[in-house]
Amino acid sequence: MQALMDHHQEDLDAAYRRVTADVPLRRPASSDEIAAVCQFLVGAEASIVTGAGRTVLVTGAAGGIGQAIVEGFARGGAQVLAVDLDSPALRRLVDAQRALGHDVRGETLDLADPVAINTLLAKLERLDVLVHNAAYFPLTTFAEIDPALLQRTLAVAAACWLPPR
Repeated sequence: MQALMDHHQEDLDAAYRRVTADVPLRRPASSDEIAAVCQFLVGAEASIVTGAGRTVLVTGAAGGIGQAIVEGFARGGAQVLAVDLDSPALRRLVDAQRALGHDVRGETLDLADPVAINTLLAKLERLDVLVHNAAYFPLTTFAEIDPALLQRTLAVAAACWLPPR
């Protein structure tokens, strides 16, 4: 069994190197490059993390990296709950995934609202994987940021650490 696992790991490592070969080391990766890596991580070649039979919650799910993560887990057989603040984009994602026969549902949610988070978590029968991809950061200088913006930024970042109440 260990030999089989080692062989699978070698295959996984080689495939990952193929996917990441074009990502430069001296500059930040573009969102497309990051999405390609995320697609790999939840794709068929990386079957150990496909999520088959798992319940997966993805925050920041309606675009870019979050969308790629949702698509990958859905394709891998997971039941996915996609969460985002952008209701129209979330609806498009969910509709597209359901049209492909995937088990994806969406929930519009403000992660800065702990009551909304706890309400959502109370509805879940099971949660195997949490991908906290959501982020909020105003494009402003440190000197210009006001306390409300800073509080919102920190609340969204900390959302996955809030225990259900």
